[in-house]
Amino acid sequence: MTRARLLAAIVMVGFTMAGVAAQQQQPRPRIPPTGQIKNVRDNLYVIPGAGGNTTVFVTQSGIVLVDTKLANNGEAILSQVRTVSGRAVTMIVNTHSHPDHIGSNDYFPASVDVVTHENTRKWMAANPRVASNPVAMPDRTFNDRMTLGSGDDRIDLYYFGAGHTDGDAFIVFPARRAMAAGDMFASVRRRSS
Repeated sequence: MTRARLLAAIVMVGFTMAGVAAQQQQPRPRIPPTGQIKNVRDNLYVIPGAGGNTTVFVTQSGIVLVDTKLANNGEAILSQVRTVSGRAVTMIVNTHSHPDHIGSNDYFPASVDVVTHENTRKWMAANPRVASNPVAMPDRTFNDRMTLGSGDDRIDLYYFGAGHTDGDAFIVFPARRAMAAGDMFASVRRRSS
């Protein structure tokens, strides 16, 4: 019996080593770096790459960012923002609590107002890396609906219940007839007119 167990162990080790070798040879999917800022409409832009998209809304009082990508992307985001406006970032709205949407909140100064859904704040507070950095945490939260700004600078935040997470916010820019929805949609294709 000892020989049978030894043979079985050798075979298992061989299969394990073959599996590890096969995994090392396959290219791993790579998250693309922060991309170039693209105009969506008028003073509304998007920065793709490095996790979730970052929406950039240039208002009279400053720049509003929706989501800040993965950690260590704040400088790249700000560099792209500066190509379209010299105004300061004054607000961050996070669509939900995943690291590719809140990861660079802490890059921006404490004077930047961070807004999330109440459930997103709870998840952020439960994450020691985020909770230990007050700059990354939300300053304001909402439950069902919140309006920020007015006129052409108005932003409406909505919560319709759990989706991708239990704190998904829909960020609507009424004057631009556009919306940021975080990870609620896997992909969106534009229809040709």
